[in-house]
Amino acid sequence: MQAVIEASHRRGKLAVVHVLSMQAAKDAIAAGADCLAHLFVDNPPDDEFISLVAQHHAFVIPTLSVLASSAGATNGPSLAQDPRLTPYLTSGAISDLLAKYPATPGHSATPKNPCES
Repeated sequence: MQAVIEASHRRGKLAVVHVLSMQAAKDAIAAGADCLAHLFVDNPPDDEFISLVAQHHAFVIPTLSVLASSAGATNGPSLAQDPRLTPYLTSGAISDLLAKYPATPGHSATPKNPCES
């Protein structure tokens, strides 16, 4: 991961890393990632994680709506019916807002990271 991050930086690009666990998030930041795409759901962020992100001047795109949806708590249906938004929503966007993710609310399986084998 560090080699990919360094290659990104050599090309003047930000290194944005998709993470699924707190340990993967810590590893990515320690390796020099500029940004984390998503927060993790395996554990609440701890003080070490918060300090690490701050020390490395990284940022996180938490996508809290995705995390809420994966736990079965979503406001997607109300957004899909909001008259202030509906003129701007495509049928695909409305379908996405009405979808349930995952199929079993309250369950958020974290796939095994093949890099941790």
